[in-house]
Amino acid sequence: MTPGFSFASGRGFLVHLLLVGLVVGGCTCDEKDRRGDADVDGNVDLDGSTDAEVDGSSGGTCSAFGDVCGTGCCLGLACDVGTGRCALPSTVCAASGDDCTDGNDCCSLYCDGTSKCGTACVQNGQNCGADAECCTGNCNGSGQCANVVGYPGTCTSTGNACAVDANCCSNNCVGNVCQTTGAACAPVGDRCYGDTDCCSFKCNLSDATSPAGFCELLAVGGTSSCSVAGEPCNSLSCKDCCSRACAPTVAGATVCSNVSGCRVDGDICENDDDCCGGPNSGYGSAGSGDCVKNAPGDTYGRCQINQGPVGAVCSLVTPVCGGVSSAPSNCSDCASPKSQCCHIDSGGTPRCLASNGSCPGGFDGTAGCCIASGAACSNSSECCNGAPCLQDGSGTYRCGAACSAANEVCANTGDCCLGLTCIVPAGELTGTCTMPPSPTDPDAGVLDGGTPPVCAGYSQVCTATADCCPGMGLTCFDYNTNTACAGGTNCACLQILE
Repeated sequence: MTPGFSFASGRGFLVHLLLVGLVVGGCTCDEKDRRGDADVDGNVDLDGSTDAEVDGSSGGTCSAFGDVCGTGCCLGLACDVGTGRCALPSTVCAASGDDCTDGNDCCSLYCDGTSKCGTACVQNGQNCGADAECCTGNCNGSGQCANVVGYPGTCTSTGNACAVDANCCSNNCVGNVCQTTGAACAPVGDRCYGDTDCCSFKCNLSDATSPAGFCELLAVGGTSSCSVAGEPCNSLSCKDCCSRACAPTVAGATVCSNVSGCRVDGDICENDDDCCGGPNSGYGSAGSGDCVKNAPGDTYGRCQINQGPVGAVCSLVTPVCGGVSSAPSNCSDCASPKSQCCHIDSGGTPRCLASNGSCPGGFDGTAGCCIASGAACSNSSECCNGAPCLQDGSGTYRCGAACSAANEVCANTGDCCLGLTCIVPAGELTGTCTMPPSPTDPDAGVLDGGTPPVCAGYSQVCTATADCCPGMGLTCFDYNTNTACAGGTNCACLQILE
């Protein structure tokens, strides 16, 4: 491992944990952020040492992931005093000396023979005594760490040395070390010990000589092979995301975002009702979406969607993904021209909206053309009052009454009220709205500064770019007009890749 920097895996939470809720990078710590002193409690940090101050209270610029701590790290990050750089806090992974089952539990990616997290995993080409010591989980017959057993690709796993982003499976090379994407699930090619370690929900453990495997594409015959939520993306590969949208993370990477409401073509699913056009969708196109699995007993499959049902991805020129989405523009439940119901949603995904005679262009969330609480929906942008679109007990997606509060259900951070982020447990497709990880006071268990800062994370509502969490490249974007927000009611913080 390159001296002077740490990395984190963050196993146990899926892609929404670090898709900026309050988690900000390179932010300006100003009055609007309501940021006060945030001393930390001496808890162990990424290298097993104690935390330093996390946020400068005197104003100025706070330090982003991988930067020298300076006057203080931005909220959601902690100063690793062993390296002097801002890193992911040990609240998202186990610190040195903590209990672990395998390396993916640990910030260091190393779980030793006593089931305790070590200080650092060993990089490829260096000497090792056991598989668990290696960043890849593979100590070869020559006593050196080597690539994940059986992986046919060329990228290297988190913790290994790199020169450029493209060397890393995470596409995130910081300080000449491959860092996590910040999505809290491992991308294709990275090390894994089980399916739920992977964003793809598929860990290849076919080599019996190694306890570790590698994440691979969940290939299901007849379905799209698009990149699922949490996989790395950029302006060139954004169109390959199932969601056709990239979201920034606090770790300085960008990953394919998760959609609100019904899951789109190629998305991971557990049953037919998860998918747009599912049998209980409540629209005329019901039955055009299926969750296809390789075998009946499989837990996970991929959505296969036909005929452009409500909620499906459609073709639209959008700066959010830097071009035209590669999908049909034929929204089946829309009056002619059927392309008029294709709009981007609050997460930047171009989707077919539900419509009627009064709203022929679709229910776009505006007054008179929004879906009321309790009625069927396909995504949150259709709902009145910015409410989320979530499944009920029968599998039908329905609009809520308002944004999801703390401990309420969410599919992505856009479903949550400002100040909260959506945390999805491993192996689940939905989670709960939660305050992002932040340093705590050892006595009171809360930030010394009292009320934490509030800013709009990716896909959360805004009226101007100043409302968006700074330092992440977010713009307040009007998803109805497909232009920068001019103070309208249907604006969300998005990353513009055009």
